[in-house]
Amino acid sequence: PNLYKGIDITDKTQRVFNYHHETMEALAHTLGAMGLEKTEDLRAHHIMKRVSQTEIKTFEEIYSAPKFKKDLSSLSIDSF
Repeated sequence: PNLYKGIDITDKTQRVFNYHHETMEALAHTLGAMGLEKTEDLRAHHIMKRVSQTEIKTFEEIYSAPKFKKDLSSLSIDSF
């Protein structure tokens, strides 16, 4: 409850601004390294995730819409 008295709003505002600015700059560098020009070009196949010690998959492979639809089609009212 008394912690809010210790917050310097001016300092906090500047730190939040700096954090956001640096995050956006890092995103721009990452997109550039991927050969992309804007965030709208980013797709699931651009992002990789290690799923085990020896296997890496793209988000497209992990979260593919057809797989999700297939999983949903196998559900029935009786399964609940």
